[in-house]
Amino acid sequence: MIRAKYGSALFFLTALIIVQGISHAGTESGNGTDNLRPEDGSAWFLGEKPIEYCYEKSPGFTLDKAQIESALSEAFADWFSYLRSARIFEKAAKNGTPFSASATLLSSCRGAELKFLFGLSQDTQVSDGKTVGFYRDLYDDPLAFAARTRYSTESGRGEGFVWFSSDKPLLTLPNALLAVVKHEIGHILGCGHVPGTIMDKALAASLNAADGASITRIDQRNRLVFDWLLPFHVSGALGAHDYPPSPGHTFQNLVGRTPQGEPRAEVISNPDKSSVVLRVSDKLGTKDVPISIEWDPTVRRNRSIFDRGYPVFKAFRSGHPAFAQRNVGVVVYGSLRDASGNRHVVAIELNSNTYSSDGPIQLKYFLETEMRTLFRETLSL
Repeated sequence: MIRAKYGSALFFLTALIIVQGISHAGTESGNGTDNLRPEDGSAWFLGEKPIEYCYEKSPGFTLDKAQIESALSEAFADWFSYLRSARIFEKAAKNGTPFSASATLLSSCRGAELKFLFGLSQDTQVSDGKTVGFYRDLYDDPLAFAARTRYSTESGRGEGFVWFSSDKPLLTLPNALLAVVKHEIGHILGCGHVPGTIMDKALAASLNAADGASITRIDQRNRLVFDWLLPFHVSGALGAHDYPPSPGHTFQNLVGRTPQGEPRAEVISNPDKSSVVLRVSDKLGTKDVPISIEWDPTVRRNRSIFDRGYPVFKAFRSGHPAFAQRNVGVVVYGSLRDASGNRHVVAIELNSNTYSSDGPIQLKYFLETEMRTLFRETLSL
């Protein structure tokens, strides 16, 4: 549902993101001592059968059918691509709880498992005598919400609807409809609210951003699924935005000379995770600065770290273990040597970005008397 410093680091310390504010659509919201069932908040559609969906639009809803169909098609395609690249399809299938991997738009809502209701009246009947208004009253002036009305734990299939308000000008902003549709489909796929992603509960507040395209990305300043054990190669910038050390000073510290032009940076992980390479470059050339990993909380006895945090892509079907990935952040520690041979402690922050507009990979190093920004991933459109 959508409603209209980093301090000094101690070596051998792990930082975790515990994502707050998880909320499941419809009657499955729970707080405090609520007795939730295993299937509550899980994905609505499991198995090989495509998700069969439809939409209805009220005359008063501002956007036209072409815009609606485009947003629905693109949102499903992006989510299925994400599920594939994050290996959710693969892992869930091995667990016996495979996710539906495609979606089909029906010409009529008769028999549809999933209905998208754009601006329909709160008196609209949706299930067992209940109206849209019955579910809407569970929320405080929602822009949109998703409600699952039925679910079979034996088949792993459900029914439900997504409702969009007709009196919210926000939905007419560029990319806003796509972002909101993606957010609600995320709930249908078993994701709760995750800060810094398309599942951020404060998504509506981002719809007025000048950079409208950025709000449609599933992964934004954090990632729904981040597996440190998988290879990664990301681009970014050296130094901090507005406080020392500057990108030029950081470059000089690592390379031993003043940069020619704007310095660039990349972080590349090695397959065995024994080290990470910080690649810095300018007009004159490139230098690889190895960062040796000296403490990794994700290996061996510390693998339990991934049992913490809130689940995403939750799935449940009778006779199989409950499935979920965890949205969790980790800090891995290592060290590098600068151009003068001095050793610096480095904190590699993975999916722990809760403040800035940069990406989910941040590197900080101990410089003089405090930790300073070394590298920050930038988000390309």
